[in-house]
Amino acid sequence: MKNAPALLVFTTVPWEHALSVLRFRAPAEALGWRVLSGKEGTQDVYPERVSQADVVLVQRDFPRFYPAYRKVVTLAHQQHKPLVYDLDDLLFALPETHPSRDAYVDTLGGMLEALLEADRVVLSTPFLRDLLRPLRPDAIVWPTLLPEGVWEAPHITSPNDKPVHLGYIGGNTHGPDVAVVAGVLLRLLDAYPMLEAHFWGGTPPEGLDAHPRVRHIQPEMDSYYEFAASLKKIPEHIWLAPLQVNLFNRCKSAIKFWEYAALGGAGVYSRMEPYTQVVRDGENGFLASDSGEWEMALRSLLDEPDLRSRIAHEARATLRSEGMLGAHLSAWEKIYTSSPLPGARRTSSDLMQMFSLFSRQVQERSEECHQNAIALRHLETHNAHLKKNIQELEMHNAHLKKNIQELEMHNARQAKTIQELLASLNALYSYAHQLEIRSAQLDEILHSRSWQVMQRLHKLRRLDFSPLEEPSLPPDSPEDRHE
Repeated sequence: MKNAPALLVFTTVPWEHALSVLRFRAPAEALGWRVLSGKEGTQDVYPERVSQADVVLVQRDFPRFYPAYRKVVTLAHQQHKPLVYDLDDLLFALPETHPSRDAYVDTLGGMLEALLEADRVVLSTPFLRDLLRPLRPDAIVWPTLLPEGVWEAPHITSPNDKPVHLGYIGGNTHGPDVAVVAGVLLRLLDAYPMLEAHFWGGTPPEGLDAHPRVRHIQPEMDSYYEFAASLKKIPEHIWLAPLQVNLFNRCKSAIKFWEYAALGGAGVYSRMEPYTQVVRDGENGFLASDSGEWEMALRSLLDEPDLRSRIAHEARATLRSEGMLGAHLSAWEKIYTSSPLPGARRTSSDLMQMFSLFSRQVQERSEECHQNAIALRHLETHNAHLKKNIQELEMHNAHLKKNIQELEMHNARQAKTIQELLASLNALYSYAHQLEIRSAQLDEILHSRSWQVMQRLHKLRRLDFSPLEEPSLPPDSPEDRHE
């Protein structure tokens, strides 16, 4: 639609990622809005596209591209385009055990600045809003809901199915959360031979990874829609949603409850804010605080197939009445189109100005440190290459030295052989010279008169000059004597 409102989004997450789909794409596209991207690839940002937008949305840690972010803010203010900042996690307070904690350190100042100077701040949960209320009392909650037709499986799993599948969805950043129930799962796998555990996405924790009835399944990750489709291929009867108790996790949304309810199956959830607002313990799911409660809830679901089926049906009913996007589209549109409250942009407040200046300085220093860190990494990489090249040269020199030594030994052997050959040649030459002398002497002897005389005498000696003897008669025969 040519006259449809245009939402220009600056985000660090891929366009097909769950955060993009759930937080802005699905609602905007369902309403017929045009959704434009202000960032392409991993580094290319286009602040000038602000002119094409009716509303400008900055999401999560996009201010890590700080110079581009400042230009987006300036252009939005100059062109009187509403600037919205959307935050779905407490990225300001990642726990020390979180694998991605260091990745957000460099952008904390920029995110605080975006929180303070946006025309409207949209948060994902009431608890997150309560924490940030001192900085933005006008922040609005937009819960993370499921788009129609993406997740819902056609049927609830049967209570008579064997084996019983127990599933968990989560990436490798959720390792500390899965550790909450690792021991319980090992005990249950030993106690229930018909139980299989499936880890969708992240690898199973140590101790479970080698178990014969534990599977690591890698779903399709290129697209949120394909991700949801791949999870429908293997039905799960029981779902897990463990969370480590900390401030960051308490600010999370209940998206896992909605997804599990859509897929069909009964869920057990950590007893904390993301789930206590939607799970009615023992009706549409179970809540657990410690390993004892986790094990008790899971054993109940394993021992009572009908309970499992009933809770799965109740969870899906809760999803249809509260968790589907379609029923809340008008609320989303109101957030993005209604005029900001008077004074929503707090630049007139001395306190907010102070916080804004502080966050800007923090971010600028963070940018400087970040650039220094990049330069240091490049220098370390360069030094590593030099070290590698030096090692290769040393190995090459050692090889050359070895070759030279081998050549010298070979040359020495050759020289010795040549000397022996020369000695042999000299001996042969001397022998040949003697032969020539002897030959000349023989020629002289053979042509001498004395040799000729001797030859004639030798011939004469071979002649027989002895006197001839008379022939003797044979004796008379007996016949002759009798005549």
